[in-house]
Amino acid sequence: RRHSFPTRRSSDLLYERGMLNGVFLLAQDGKAVYKKAFGISNLTTREPLKTTSAFNLASISKQFTSMMIMMLKEKGKLNYDDKVQRHLAEFPYSNITIRHLLNHTSGLPEYFDFATQYYNTLDTLTNDKTLQLLKNHRPNLAFEPNTKFSYCNTGYVLLASVIEKASGMLIQDYFNQQIV
Repeated sequence: RRHSFPTRRSSDLLYERGMLNGVFLLAQDGKAVYKKAFGISNLTTREPLKTTSAFNLASISKQFTSMMIMMLKEKGKLNYDDKVQRHLAEFPYSNITIRHLLNHTSGLPEYFDFATQYYNTLDTLTNDKTLQLLKNHRPNLAFEPNTKFSYCNTGYVLLASVIEKASGMLIQDYFNQQIV
């Protein structure tokens, strides 16, 4: 169905009132009918946002990571109850499965909590470095796997590495090929 916009769009009014910083895209039948950026992308330089500006997706990426794991399971490349060590030999915990990582029931500590002991900044912390930190320092688990739920970013960092091993591709390439 056709959407009509008032002469002054709500987004324009919100921006003028200082209540909006972001990018909008409205599509119909696969074609953009409204696309506009509002605000700035960098507080220091005051660089304006563009419709092509990149955004950090943060935890929204977990849904895509889970979906890629499910796709690899459907292709027979892994199983949810595989030990993580089957795909990441250097992973130091023999009783943690892919399912534990997916469900936040692994007991692993948050990587940023223990990484700050060994790195000055998290900006340089890659998935591989996170795995090496776990291997080299083996922080204690917060609980035995599958006994509790605790939201854990570390599990999804590891799932990204599992995706790369199981697919034979960088995660961003697998994402672009299989989802985008």
